[in-house]
Amino acid sequence: MRENNTMIHHLSKIGNTKFNFSQELIRPVLEKYAEDISWIENRLGISFSTQEKINTSVITSEKDLLQINQSIIDELKEIIGGKYLPVGLQGKTSNEIALLVHALRLKVISLYEIHLDKKNNIQNILKNKENLSKINQVLKGKDQYLFLSGGNHQVVKFFTGERKPTIASINNFLSNIENRKIICDKKNIEYKHYIFGDKLFAMKDKTNLNIISLYEKYYKNLNHTNHNITYLNFSTQEYFTRTDTHLNLYGKLKALSTIIEDDNDIANYHKYIQDKLQLVPNFSGDLGKKLDPIEYETNIILKDAKSSIVHHHNGILSGNIGIMDILTNNNALYNKKLLIFGDSFFRSMLQHLSYFYKEIVFCRTPFIHEEVVDNYNPDILFTGNAERYLSNVKNDSNADSFFHIPYKHNLSLNPSKKFNKVFFRIFKFDYLYE
Repeated sequence: MRENNTMIHHLSKIGNTKFNFSQELIRPVLEKYAEDISWIENRLGISFSTQEKINTSVITSEKDLLQINQSIIDELKEIIGGKYLPVGLQGKTSNEIALLVHALRLKVISLYEIHLDKKNNIQNILKNKENLSKINQVLKGKDQYLFLSGGNHQVVKFFTGERKPTIASINNFLSNIENRKIICDKKNIEYKHYIFGDKLFAMKDKTNLNIISLYEKYYKNLNHTNHNITYLNFSTQEYFTRTDTHLNLYGKLKALSTIIEDDNDIANYHKYIQDKLQLVPNFSGDLGKKLDPIEYETNIILKDAKSSIVHHHNGILSGNIGIMDILTNNNALYNKKLLIFGDSFFRSMLQHLSYFYKEIVFCRTPFIHEEVVDNYNPDILFTGNAERYLSNVKNDSNADSFFHIPYKHNLSLNPSKKFNKVFFRIFKFDYLYE
Protein backbone atom coordinates (compact mmCIF):
# COMPACT_ATOMS: atom_id res chain seq x y z
CA MET A 1 0.00 0.00 0.00
CA ARG A 2 2.87 2.34 0.82
CA GLU A 3 4.50 1.75 -2.58
CA ASN A 4 1.12 2.13 -4.32
CA ASN A 5 0.37 5.41 -2.58
CA THR A 6 3.83 6.73 -3.49
CA MET A 7 3.22 5.80 -7.15
CA ILE A 8 -0.10 7.70 -7.07
CA HIS A 9 1.62 10.67 -5.43
CA HIS A 10 4.23 10.87 -8.20
CA LEU A 11 1.82 10.29 -11.09
CA SER A 12 -0.66 12.86 -9.76
CA LYS A 13 1.97 15.56 -10.35
CA ILE A 14 1.96 14.94 -14.10
CA GLY A 15 -0.26 17.03 -16.40
CA ASN A 16 -2.62 19.91 -15.68
CA THR A 17 -5.93 18.87 -17.30
CA LYS A 18 -8.56 16.39 -16.16
CA PHE A 19 -9.03 13.05 -17.84
CA ASN A 20 -12.14 13.61 -19.95
CA PHE A 21 -14.19 11.51 -22.38
CA SER A 22 -15.85 13.15 -25.38
CA GLN A 23 -19.60 13.81 -25.13
CA GLU A 24 -20.01 11.77 -28.33
CA LEU A 25 -18.82 8.73 -26.41
CA ILE A 26 -20.79 9.42 -23.23
CA ARG A 27 -24.14 10.55 -24.75
CA PRO A 28 -25.31 7.08 -25.96
CA VAL A 29 -24.74 5.68 -22.45
CA LEU A 30 -26.58 8.56 -20.78
CA GLU A 31 -29.51 8.19 -23.18
CA LYS A 32 -29.69 4.45 -22.55
CA TYR A 33 -29.98 4.94 -18.78
CA ALA A 34 -31.89 8.26 -18.85
CA GLU A 35 -34.81 6.96 -16.77
CA ASP A 36 -32.53 5.53 -14.08
CA ILE A 37 -30.54 8.74 -13.94
CA SER A 38 -33.71 10.83 -13.67
CA TRP A 39 -34.94 8.64 -10.79
CA ILE A 40 -31.63 9.06 -8.93
CA GLU A 41 -31.65 12.82 -9.49
CA ASN A 42 -35.19 13.08 -8.12
CA ARG A 43 -34.31 11.02 -5.04
CA LEU A 44 -31.16 13.05 -4.32
CA GLY A 45 -32.57 16.39 -5.30
CA ILE A 46 -29.63 17.30 -7.49
CA SER A 47 -28.90 17.23 -11.20
CA PHE A 48 -25.95 15.34 -12.72
CA SER A 49 -25.96 17.35 -15.93
CA THR A 50 -22.99 19.64 -16.47
CA GLN A 51 -22.26 22.29 -19.03
CA GLU A 52 -19.91 20.87 -21.67
CA LYS A 53 -16.60 22.69 -21.75
CA ILE A 54 -14.55 22.99 -24.90
CA ASN A 55 -11.48 20.80 -24.36
CA THR A 56 -9.08 19.83 -27.12
CA SER A 57 -7.59 16.95 -25.10
CA VAL A 58 -10.77 14.90 -24.66
CA ILE A 59 -10.73 11.17 -25.44
CA THR A 60 -12.70 10.46 -28.63
CA SER A 61 -11.28 7.04 -29.58
CA GLU A 62 -8.97 4.21 -28.57
CA LYS A 63 -6.22 5.94 -30.54
CA ASP A 64 -6.61 9.05 -28.35
CA LEU A 65 -6.45 6.88 -25.26
CA LEU A 66 -3.05 5.46 -26.28
CA GLN A 67 -1.56 8.66 -27.68
CA ILE A 68 0.23 10.58 -24.92
CA ASN A 69 1.45 14.14 -25.29
CA GLN A 70 5.26 14.37 -25.38
CA SER A 71 5.30 16.95 -22.59
CA ILE A 72 3.55 14.45 -20.30
CA ILE A 73 6.16 11.79 -21.17
CA ASP A 74 8.94 14.29 -20.44
CA GLU A 75 7.42 14.98 -17.01
CA LEU A 76 7.30 11.26 -16.28
CA LYS A 77 10.94 10.82 -17.32
CA GLU A 78 11.96 13.74 -15.10
CA ILE A 79 10.26 12.16 -12.07
CA ILE A 80 12.01 8.84 -12.73
CA GLY A 81 15.35 10.54 -13.28
CA GLY A 82 18.92 9.43 -12.56
CA LYS A 83 19.93 5.80 -12.56
CA TYR A 84 16.29 4.64 -12.56
CA LEU A 85 15.58 6.04 -16.03
CA PRO A 86 16.79 3.50 -18.63
CA VAL A 87 19.12 5.25 -21.05
CA GLY A 88 17.52 5.63 -24.49
CA LEU A 89 13.95 4.78 -23.46
CA GLN A 90 11.97 7.61 -25.08
CA GLY A 91 8.34 6.57 -24.64
CA LYS A 92 7.51 6.83 -28.34
CA THR A 93 5.13 3.84 -28.28
CA SER A 94 2.51 2.62 -25.81
CA ASN A 95 4.81 -0.27 -24.88
CA GLU A 96 7.66 2.11 -24.11
CA ILE A 97 5.36 4.34 -22.02
CA ALA A 98 4.33 1.27 -20.04
CA LEU A 99 8.02 0.51 -19.46
CA LEU A 100 8.56 4.07 -18.20
CA VAL A 101 5.75 3.65 -15.67
CA HIS A 102 7.32 0.35 -14.64
CA ALA A 103 10.68 2.13 -14.23
CA LEU A 104 8.96 4.56 -11.83
CA ARG A 105 7.56 1.60 -9.93
CA LEU A 106 11.07 0.11 -9.62
CA LYS A 107 12.29 3.44 -8.27
CA VAL A 108 9.50 3.54 -5.69
CA ILE A 109 10.25 0.00 -4.58
CA SER A 110 13.92 0.84 -4.15
CA LEU A 111 13.01 3.59 -1.68
CA TYR A 112 11.83 0.92 0.74
CA GLU A 113 14.48 -1.70 0.13
CA ILE A 114 18.04 -2.09 1.33
CA HIS A 115 20.13 -3.68 -1.42
CA LEU A 116 22.60 -6.22 -0.01
CA ASP A 117 24.92 -7.64 -2.66
CA LYS A 118 25.90 -10.95 -1.10
CA LYS A 119 28.42 -11.70 -3.82
CA ASN A 120 30.38 -8.54 -3.02
CA ASN A 121 30.10 -8.39 0.76
CA ILE A 122 33.79 -7.68 1.19
CA GLN A 123 35.13 -5.68 4.12
CA ASN A 124 37.85 -3.10 3.62
CA ILE A 125 37.76 -3.53 -0.17
CA LEU A 126 40.11 -0.61 -0.65
CA LYS A 127 42.83 -2.54 1.14
CA ASN A 128 42.69 -5.21 -1.53
CA LYS A 129 45.20 -4.23 -4.24
CA GLU A 130 43.38 -6.09 -6.99
CA ASN A 131 40.09 -4.33 -6.31
CA LEU A 132 41.83 -0.98 -5.92
CA SER A 133 43.35 -1.52 -9.35
CA LYS A 134 39.89 -2.12 -10.82
CA ILE A 135 38.51 1.05 -9.20
CA ASN A 136 41.37 3.07 -10.68
CA GLN A 137 40.37 1.89 -14.16
CA VAL A 138 37.05 3.76 -13.96
CA LEU A 139 36.52 7.44 -14.73
CA LYS A 140 33.43 8.99 -13.17
CA GLY A 141 31.80 11.46 -15.54
CA LYS A 142 28.80 13.76 -15.36
CA ASP A 143 25.23 12.55 -14.74
CA GLN A 144 26.48 9.28 -13.18
CA TYR A 145 28.13 8.04 -16.39
CA LEU A 146 31.17 5.79 -15.98
CA PHE A 147 34.03 5.34 -18.46
CA LEU A 148 36.92 2.92 -18.81
CA SER A 149 40.06 4.91 -18.17
CA GLY A 150 42.87 2.38 -17.74
CA GLY A 151 43.24 -1.34 -18.24
CA ASN A 152 45.37 -3.02 -20.89
CA HIS A 153 44.51 -0.35 -23.47
CA GLN A 154 45.18 2.75 -21.34
CA VAL A 155 42.02 4.26 -22.81
CA VAL A 156 42.22 7.82 -21.47
CA LYS A 157 45.89 8.20 -22.42
CA PHE A 158 45.18 7.19 -26.03
CA PHE A 159 41.91 9.12 -26.38
CA THR A 160 43.47 12.34 -25.06
CA GLY A 161 46.52 12.02 -27.32
CA GLU A 162 48.95 11.48 -24.45
CA ARG A 163 49.89 8.21 -26.13
CA LYS A 164 49.71 7.34 -29.84
CA PRO A 165 49.33 4.05 -31.70
CA THR A 166 52.64 2.84 -33.09
CA ILE A 167 53.40 2.84 -36.81
CA ALA A 168 53.42 -0.97 -36.61
CA SER A 169 49.90 -0.97 -35.18
CA ILE A 170 48.60 1.27 -37.97
CA ASN A 171 50.35 -0.75 -40.67
CA ASN A 172 49.07 -4.00 -39.21
CA PHE A 173 45.50 -2.70 -39.30
CA LEU A 174 45.75 -1.62 -42.93
CA SER A 175 47.53 -4.81 -43.97
CA ASN A 176 44.94 -6.97 -42.20
CA ILE A 177 42.01 -5.27 -43.94
CA GLU A 178 43.62 -5.54 -47.37
CA ASN A 179 44.56 -9.21 -46.94
CA ARG A 180 41.11 -10.10 -45.60
CA LYS A 181 39.55 -8.47 -48.65
CA ILE A 182 41.82 -10.50 -50.95
CA ILE A 183 40.90 -13.75 -49.17
CA CYS A 184 37.18 -13.01 -49.41
CA ASP A 185 37.34 -11.91 -53.05
CA LYS A 186 38.99 -15.20 -54.01
CA LYS A 187 36.18 -17.12 -52.34
CA ASN A 188 33.40 -14.81 -53.57
CA ILE A 189 32.52 -13.80 -50.00
CA GLU A 190 31.10 -10.36 -49.15
CA TYR A 191 33.41 -8.66 -46.62
CA LYS A 192 33.08 -5.69 -44.22
CA HIS A 193 35.03 -4.50 -41.18
CA TYR A 194 33.22 -2.57 -38.44
CA ILE A 195 34.77 -0.38 -35.74
CA PHE A 196 32.53 0.24 -32.74
CA GLY A 197 33.09 3.85 -31.63
CA ASP A 198 34.20 4.20 -28.02
CA LYS A 199 31.87 5.43 -25.30
CA LEU A 200 34.53 7.90 -24.13
CA PHE A 201 34.56 9.65 -27.52
CA ALA A 202 30.81 9.40 -28.12
CA MET A 203 30.05 10.98 -24.74
CA LYS A 204 33.04 13.27 -24.34
CA ASP A 205 30.71 16.04 -23.18
CA LYS A 206 30.14 14.02 -20.01
CA THR A 207 33.83 14.41 -19.11
CA ASN A 208 36.15 17.34 -18.54
CA LEU A 209 38.70 15.88 -20.94
CA ASN A 210 39.69 16.85 -24.49
CA ILE A 211 38.81 13.55 -26.18
CA ILE A 212 39.74 12.54 -29.72
CA SER A 213 38.74 9.53 -31.83
CA LEU A 214 41.55 7.00 -32.37
CA TYR A 215 40.10 5.98 -35.72
CA GLU A 216 39.48 9.48 -37.07
CA LYS A 217 42.82 10.81 -35.79
CA TYR A 218 45.19 8.03 -36.86
CA TYR A 219 43.46 5.62 -39.24
CA LYS A 220 40.64 7.23 -41.25
CA ASN A 221 42.54 9.39 -43.73
CA LEU A 222 45.34 6.97 -44.57
CA ASN A 223 45.64 5.66 -48.12
CA HIS A 224 43.90 2.27 -48.02
CA THR A 225 40.76 0.46 -49.14
CA ASN A 226 38.47 2.53 -46.97
CA HIS A 227 35.25 1.23 -48.54
CA ASN A 228 35.55 -2.02 -46.57
CA ILE A 229 35.69 -0.20 -43.23
CA THR A 230 32.68 1.26 -41.43
CA TYR A 231 33.19 3.38 -38.31
CA LEU A 232 30.09 3.18 -36.14
CA ASN A 233 29.94 6.63 -34.56
CA PHE A 234 27.55 6.73 -31.61
CA SER A 235 27.26 10.47 -31.16
CA THR A 236 24.63 10.71 -28.42
CA GLN A 237 24.25 9.48 -24.88
CA GLU A 238 21.20 7.41 -25.82
CA TYR A 239 23.37 4.54 -27.01
CA PHE A 240 25.29 3.57 -23.85
CA THR A 241 24.24 2.60 -20.34
CA ARG A 242 25.71 4.50 -17.41
CA THR A 243 27.64 1.62 -15.85
CA ASP A 244 28.92 -0.34 -18.87
CA THR A 245 31.42 0.17 -21.70
CA HIS A 246 29.15 -1.58 -24.20
CA LEU A 247 26.20 -0.39 -26.26
CA ASN A 248 22.73 -0.48 -24.75
CA LEU A 249 19.71 -1.82 -26.66
CA TYR A 250 19.30 1.40 -28.66
CA GLY A 251 22.99 1.51 -29.52
CA LYS A 252 22.76 -2.03 -30.86
CA LEU A 253 19.72 -1.09 -32.94
CA LYS A 254 21.64 1.91 -34.28
CA ALA A 255 24.55 -0.34 -35.27
CA LEU A 256 22.12 -2.85 -36.77
CA SER A 257 20.58 -0.21 -39.04
CA THR A 258 24.04 0.48 -40.48
CA ILE A 259 24.95 -3.19 -40.91
CA ILE A 260 21.67 -4.28 -42.55
CA GLU A 261 21.26 -1.17 -44.76
CA ASP A 262 17.61 -1.91 -45.66
CA ASP A 263 15.25 0.61 -44.04
CA ASN A 264 12.13 -1.52 -44.53
CA ASP A 265 13.72 -4.60 -42.97
CA ILE A 266 14.95 -2.54 -40.02
CA ALA A 267 11.49 -0.96 -39.56
CA ASN A 268 9.91 -4.43 -39.48
CA TYR A 269 12.46 -5.57 -36.93
CA HIS A 270 11.63 -2.60 -34.69
CA LYS A 271 7.97 -3.65 -34.80
CA TYR A 272 8.95 -7.26 -34.08
CA ILE A 273 10.75 -6.40 -30.84
CA GLN A 274 8.23 -3.90 -29.42
CA ASP A 275 6.51 -6.44 -27.18
CA LYS A 276 9.82 -8.10 -26.26
CA LEU A 277 11.36 -5.20 -24.32
CA GLN A 278 12.11 -5.77 -20.66
CA LEU A 279 13.48 -3.68 -17.79
CA VAL A 280 16.34 -5.00 -15.66
CA PRO A 281 16.43 -3.30 -12.23
CA ASN A 282 19.68 -3.09 -10.28
CA PHE A 283 21.77 -3.70 -13.40
CA SER A 284 25.49 -3.14 -13.00
CA GLY A 285 27.73 -3.20 -16.07
CA ASP A 286 31.42 -4.03 -16.39
CA LEU A 287 32.33 -0.59 -15.02
CA GLY A 288 29.81 -0.40 -12.19
CA LYS A 289 31.03 -3.73 -10.83
CA LYS A 290 34.57 -2.39 -10.48
CA LEU A 291 33.49 0.21 -7.90
CA ASP A 292 32.93 0.01 -4.17
CA PRO A 293 30.10 0.28 -3.53
CA ILE A 294 28.93 -1.23 -6.80
CA GLU A 295 26.91 1.25 -8.89
CA TYR A 296 23.54 0.18 -10.30
CA GLU A 297 21.02 1.46 -12.82
CA THR A 298 17.84 0.35 -14.57
CA ASN A 299 18.58 -1.10 -18.00
CA ILE A 300 16.35 -2.11 -20.91
CA ILE A 301 17.01 -5.33 -22.82
CA LEU A 302 15.43 -7.62 -25.38
CA LYS A 303 14.10 -10.52 -23.35
CA ASP A 304 14.62 -14.11 -24.43
CA ALA A 305 11.28 -15.01 -25.96
CA LYS A 306 10.32 -18.26 -27.64
CA SER A 307 11.45 -18.01 -31.24
CA SER A 308 12.97 -20.01 -34.04
CA ILE A 309 16.48 -18.83 -33.09
CA VAL A 310 18.64 -21.58 -31.55
CA HIS A 311 21.90 -20.60 -29.84
CA HIS A 312 24.81 -23.01 -29.32
CA HIS A 313 28.18 -22.16 -27.76
CA ASN A 314 31.43 -23.90 -26.85
CA GLY A 315 31.20 -22.63 -23.26
CA ILE A 316 34.72 -21.36 -22.63
CA LEU A 317 34.85 -20.70 -18.88
CA SER A 318 38.05 -18.65 -18.63
CA GLY A 319 39.09 -15.71 -20.76
CA ASN A 320 37.55 -14.47 -23.99
CA ILE A 321 39.71 -15.58 -26.91
CA GLY A 322 38.45 -18.81 -28.42
CA ILE A 323 34.74 -18.34 -27.66
CA MET A 324 32.53 -19.72 -30.43
CA ASP A 325 28.79 -19.15 -30.84
CA ILE A 326 26.62 -20.82 -33.47
CA LEU A 327 23.10 -19.47 -34.07
CA THR A 328 20.52 -20.86 -36.46
CA ASN A 329 17.16 -19.45 -37.50
CA ASN A 330 15.04 -21.33 -40.03
CA ASN A 331 12.69 -18.34 -40.27
CA ALA A 332 15.43 -15.78 -40.89
CA LEU A 333 14.82 -12.95 -43.32
CA TYR A 334 17.90 -13.79 -45.40
CA ASN A 335 18.88 -17.30 -46.46
CA LYS A 336 22.57 -16.58 -45.89
CA LYS A 337 25.44 -17.78 -43.72
CA LEU A 338 27.32 -15.12 -41.76
CA LEU A 339 30.79 -15.56 -40.21
CA ILE A 340 32.04 -13.01 -37.66
CA PHE A 341 35.52 -12.59 -36.18
CA GLY A 342 35.26 -9.98 -33.43
CA ASP A 343 35.04 -9.02 -29.78
CA SER A 344 32.30 -8.57 -27.18
CA PHE A 345 30.66 -5.71 -29.12
CA PHE A 346 29.84 -7.94 -32.08
CA ARG A 347 28.97 -10.82 -29.77
CA SER A 348 26.31 -8.67 -28.09
CA MET A 349 24.75 -8.12 -31.54
CA LEU A 350 24.15 -11.82 -32.28
CA GLN A 351 20.63 -11.89 -30.84
CA HIS A 352 19.61 -9.14 -33.27
CA LEU A 353 21.56 -10.33 -36.31
CA SER A 354 19.96 -13.78 -36.01
CA TYR A 355 16.62 -12.29 -37.04
CA PHE A 356 18.16 -11.60 -40.45
CA TYR A 357 20.67 -14.41 -41.12
CA LYS A 358 19.80 -18.11 -41.31
CA GLU A 359 23.09 -19.21 -39.75
CA ILE A 360 25.75 -17.29 -37.84
CA VAL A 361 29.14 -18.43 -36.56
CA PHE A 362 30.87 -16.01 -34.19
CA CYS A 363 34.53 -16.42 -33.20
CA ARG A 364 36.00 -14.30 -30.40
CA THR A 365 39.35 -13.27 -31.84
CA PRO A 366 41.12 -10.15 -33.16
CA PHE A 367 42.31 -12.06 -36.25
CA ILE A 368 40.87 -13.71 -39.33
CA HIS A 369 41.36 -17.50 -39.35
CA GLU A 370 41.45 -18.92 -42.87
CA GLU A 371 40.85 -22.49 -41.71
CA VAL A 372 37.49 -21.39 -40.28
CA VAL A 373 36.62 -19.53 -43.48
CA ASP A 374 37.57 -22.54 -45.63
CA ASN A 375 35.61 -25.06 -43.57
CA TYR A 376 32.52 -22.92 -43.09
CA ASN A 377 32.40 -21.19 -46.50
CA PRO A 378 30.09 -18.30 -45.50
CA ASP A 379 28.18 -15.97 -47.79
CA ILE A 380 29.21 -12.93 -45.75
CA LEU A 381 32.18 -12.28 -43.46
CA PHE A 382 32.37 -9.49 -40.88
CA THR A 383 35.38 -8.57 -38.78
CA GLY A 384 35.16 -5.96 -36.07
CA ASN A 385 36.70 -4.39 -33.02
CA ALA A 386 36.03 -1.85 -30.29
CA GLU A 387 37.78 1.43 -31.09
CA ARG A 388 40.09 1.16 -28.07
CA TYR A 389 41.67 -1.96 -29.62
CA LEU A 390 43.15 0.27 -32.33
CA SER A 391 45.76 1.27 -29.74
CA ASN A 392 47.65 -1.95 -30.42
CA VAL A 393 46.74 -3.97 -33.53
CA LYS A 394 48.56 -7.24 -34.18
CA ASN A 395 49.07 -8.71 -37.64
CA ASP A 396 46.83 -11.58 -38.74
CA SER A 397 49.97 -13.65 -39.33
CA ASN A 398 50.15 -14.06 -35.53
CA ALA A 399 46.87 -16.00 -35.45
CA ASP A 400 46.79 -19.53 -34.08
CA SER A 401 44.47 -22.10 -35.56
CA PHE A 402 41.15 -21.10 -34.01
CA PHE A 403 40.05 -24.70 -33.52
CA HIS A 404 43.19 -25.35 -31.42
CA ILE A 405 42.95 -22.29 -29.13
CA PRO A 406 41.08 -24.00 -26.23
CA TYR A 407 43.60 -26.84 -26.16
CA LYS A 408 46.74 -24.77 -26.75
CA HIS A 409 45.81 -22.41 -23.90
CA ASN A 410 44.36 -25.16 -21.70
CA LEU A 411 40.96 -23.48 -21.46
CA SER A 412 38.05 -25.10 -19.64
CA LEU A 413 34.99 -25.82 -21.80
CA ASN A 414 31.35 -26.39 -20.94
CA PRO A 415 29.61 -26.53 -24.33
CA SER A 416 25.83 -26.24 -24.68
CA LYS A 417 23.90 -29.47 -25.10
CA LYS A 418 24.01 -29.87 -28.88
CA PHE A 419 27.03 -27.70 -29.67
CA ASN A 420 29.33 -30.55 -30.68
CA LYS A 421 26.79 -32.08 -33.05
CA VAL A 422 26.02 -28.74 -34.72
CA PHE A 423 29.73 -27.83 -34.82
CA PHE A 424 30.74 -30.96 -36.72
CA ARG A 425 27.78 -30.64 -39.04
CA ILE A 426 28.34 -27.07 -40.18
CA PHE A 427 32.12 -27.42 -40.46
CA LYS A 428 31.71 -30.73 -42.32
CA PHE A 429 34.23 -32.63 -40.23
CA ASP A 430 34.24 -36.41 -40.52
CA TYR A 431 32.68 -37.32 -37.18
CA LEU A 432 29.97 -39.89 -36.46
CA TYR A 433 27.30 -39.74 -33.76
CA GLU A 434 25.41 -42.77 -32.52
